[in-house]
Amino acid sequence: MLPLFFVANGVIYALKIERDVAEISRIDSEFAEKISEVSELNGAIGRWYRLTARSTGTEFITEGGANWFSDTYWVNAQSGNRSTEYGRSRTTNHWIRRFEIVDWTLIVRLILSFLCVVMAYDLISGGHEQGVLRLTMANPISRGAYLAGRALSQFSMLMVAAALGATVSLLILVTTGVLTLDAHILRGILLFFLGSSFYVAAFLLLSAGVSALTRSSATSLVVLMLTWAVLTVVIPQTAYLYGMQTVDFDYDWNDKQWDLRNETENALAQDGISLRDSGRKDFFAQAIRHREAIRQFLSGRDADDADSPHVLFLPDYVSKKPLDSKLIPHFQQVPLSTADGVAAGVVPIVILILEAALGFFFAFTAFLRMELAGGS
Repeated sequence: MLPLFFVANGVIYALKIERDVAEISRIDSEFAEKISEVSELNGAIGRWYRLTARSTGTEFITEGGANWFSDTYWVNAQSGNRSTEYGRSRTTNHWIRRFEIVDWTLIVRLILSFLCVVMAYDLISGGHEQGVLRLTMANPISRGAYLAGRALSQFSMLMVAAALGATVSLLILVTTGVLTLDAHILRGILLFFLGSSFYVAAFLLLSAGVSALTRSSATSLVVLMLTWAVLTVVIPQTAYLYGMQTVDFDYDWNDKQWDLRNETENALAQDGISLRDSGRKDFFAQAIRHREAIRQFLSGRDADDADSPHVLFLPDYVSKKPLDSKLIPHFQQVPLSTADGVAAGVVPIVILILEAALGFFFAFTAFLRMELAGGS
């Protein structure tokens, strides 16, 4: 069952990436056409320049808000006007995009965690009910070693299945020509499986602990199914509804509170800080730096014209000499460095390690307290 979801991931993202490439090509062509209309320096001052974030290339691993948040910055060199605006340039079907997010993260979060419950709900209670556990523990083997061995065997099976599924997904993406395996992609895959291993371990150990605590496979299965539903479905899906009910929010665009929020968000965005952290913070900072590069270029051109009033960044008071639009600086987004990418994943991975450690402590403690006498 697990490989089928990875196959679906490969097919869906092969189509999505192909569409994204076409969208970027369309956006670049439209922007180049508009910029080509600039013929004088003063005309370049009041022009809005559209800067569009490129895909990270790892959306098939984790979508990370790419479908929902801003992907474009409009910058303006003119003084007196709002210097920046952000929004979306890519077109999308708002109804179907919810069904397009079948990334690896979703597969691990829902499917792999569900398989952890299915495979480990009777990890301890099954042997206890059959009387096998008491015979096994009569041998010179510690409970910790028995628990670790059983959990490790299940862990290995699940991770191998996930690795095979991921390989199939990559083969689909590579053979269709929409993905090229490079150091950036391989780093993302490595970090994904590192985090996934601790996530799977946490669910397996939680299942083992409940199995030992209840000593009944049927009871353990019911408890774990409810726990799985709450952790992976109920809490994530109700968080938005809870926030909407507990936070007083006025949708009136003319409301002063909404205006204040917009002003604050735009002011923070000027420093490259996004209130909606969609993985675009570094892109916003690069957009602001590119605006400054445009202003410096125009300032230098204006300084070369002795007849210009030299009142910078006001179209009516700068040089009106001809300008080759091809010389205007073009935006080139710089991807995150390896160090920054790894640093961004440190905190989540540490949290997963702590969760796995707590899971082992819970399972080990429950197993130690378990009475082996009797069959059920």
